[in-house]
Amino acid sequence: MPSLSADRAAALLAAFPCLRTLLGAPEAALAAVACGNRRLGPAAAARVFAALHYGEQGDGKEEDEDDDEEKDEEDGDGGELAS
Repeated sequence: MPSLSADRAAALLAAFPCLRTLLGAPEAALAAVACGNRRLGPAAAARVFAALHYGEQGDGKEEDEDDDEEKDEEDGDGGELAS
């Protein structure tokens, strides 16, 4: 995982021993994982969550090509460049 120490990774594995449960965990649950005297926290949880769900539909990271065509039709230019 990006920017994740071995201790934090071990804490995540202890809290979510199965990949299915880790993938199904909401970002808030990841943030609440105890790591020694602290917790994983929202910033690290966001990075872990993003890495686990990269490229999934509905994550807002990638736009569908159909969406681009619809936007072009709405603005009336058909995606053509002005000359």
